[in-house]
Amino acid sequence: MFAIPDKPLFPFTVNESHCSALLQTQGHGETEMNQARWYVGLLLAAISLVGCGGGGGGNRTAPPIMPPGVDHVAVLETHLDDLNVANYAVVIGDANGVLLSREFGNFSVTESHFIASATKWLAAMVIMDLVEQGVMSLDDRPQDYLAWWTADPADPRSEITLEHLLSFTAGFNTGPDDASCVTDGSITLDDCARAFYDGGLAYQPGSTFYYGPAHLQIAGRMAEVATQLDFADLAILQQTIRFGLQSTLFLVPVGANPRIGGGAVSSAADYGVLMQSILSGSYLSGVVDEMERDRTGPPVVIGSRPPAIDNNNVDFRYALGHWRECAQPTWDSSCDSRRLSSSPGAFGWNPWIDFDNGDYGIIAMQENQVDGGSPTDATLAFSIALRPFIEAALPALRAQQ
Repeated sequence: MFAIPDKPLFPFTVNESHCSALLQTQGHGETEMNQARWYVGLLLAAISLVGCGGGGGGNRTAPPIMPPGVDHVAVLETHLDDLNVANYAVVIGDANGVLLSREFGNFSVTESHFIASATKWLAAMVIMDLVEQGVMSLDDRPQDYLAWWTADPADPRSEITLEHLLSFTAGFNTGPDDASCVTDGSITLDDCARAFYDGGLAYQPGSTFYYGPAHLQIAGRMAEVATQLDFADLAILQQTIRFGLQSTLFLVPVGANPRIGGGAVSSAADYGVLMQSILSGSYLSGVVDEMERDRTGPPVVIGSRPPAIDNNNVDFRYALGHWRECAQPTWDSSCDSRRLSSSPGAFGWNPWIDFDNGDYGIIAMQENQVDGGSPTDATLAFSIALRPFIEAALPALRAQQ
C-alpha cells in the first residue's frame, strides 16, 4: 500500500487563505476473482505507465457566424484573456491531445493547485473504474461493505445505493459550508462516513438532490473496503501511476480522511490527460455512458445546488460526480440530447468535456474572489461565453495538431 508522506509529493501553489477557505467550505468485493483481476490490471497499467490518451446533439449556443476566410483561431485567442483574473490558464484538447494551451500571469499548467469541487469528477472516475472492473456495482449498498450500516428494511438508510451516493440523491442534507467531519484530519474516512450515517437522512433515498459532502465520503469508504486500500492510495494507483500524472493527489485534510468531494490538488496538464483519455476511449469506455446519464430530472426534487448555476441563468442537472450542462434557464428536451459535462469548483477551476464535439476544456485558476464575487460564478460565465468560439475554431485547431 502507498503511504501518504508527511510532506507533499508535488510543488503546490498554496497560501494560508486558500487552505483556510478549503477547510471551511478500510473487506468486501463482489468476488475474490474480481478483486484479483482488478489488482492485476492496475499492476500492468502501472508497469507500462499507460499514456494519456466518446458523442450525442442538442441545445447549445451556436458558433458565431463569421464571413468566409475568418481566422477562427485568432478570434478565439482574442477572447481567452476576457477573464478579469491576473493568473489563470485555458487548455483546450480532444482525443488526440492538447489543441491550445495559454497561460496568463504567473500561472503554469504544470503546477499543482487546489481544485475544490472539480475533485468530485476525479473521485467519481476512481469509483466508476471499480464498477467497470466488476469490483463494485452501482446497485451496491453501504451495508454490503460497512458492518455498522443498517440492513433493516424499516430504516430508509438501508435503501441507499452507490448510484444514489454518486448522484447526491441518497437523502443527506449537509451542505458544502456546513461544519462536518470532512475538515477533521484526526479521524479516518470510516469515522467520517459513520458520522454522516449517525446524523440520519433528511429525504427518502432517490427523491432529492442535495449538493454536499456526505455522499462521496460514504462512497469513498465503500471503495476502500472493496479494494482494501485507503482512498488516496487508490486514486494514486488508478490515476496518478496509470496515466503518469505529476501533480494530482487527494490531500486535504489528510490521507486517512481525504475530502473526497473537494480535497484534491491537480494541474491543468494532469486533469487534461484524464479527460483526453475518456474521449479517446482509453479510460472508462465501458461505463462512460452510464456515468453521463442525468440523475436529477423529474421526479427528483432539487434540494440544494450551487448558486453559480442560478446566478448564470442556466439549468444544470447532475450525473455521477459531475454536472450535465444546459445553457438556458430551463431544462428541456434539447438539453436531454446535449452531452456537455463539467465540474466547476469554488476556486474557479472549471473542467468540461463536450462529447458532442469531441473536445475538452479547462479554465484553471485558484482564486478566492473574482471581481469581488464568486470565482465559480466568473469561471462558469466565462466558459459559457467561450465555447461558441472554441467550437468555431475546432477544425482549424485540429488541422494544426
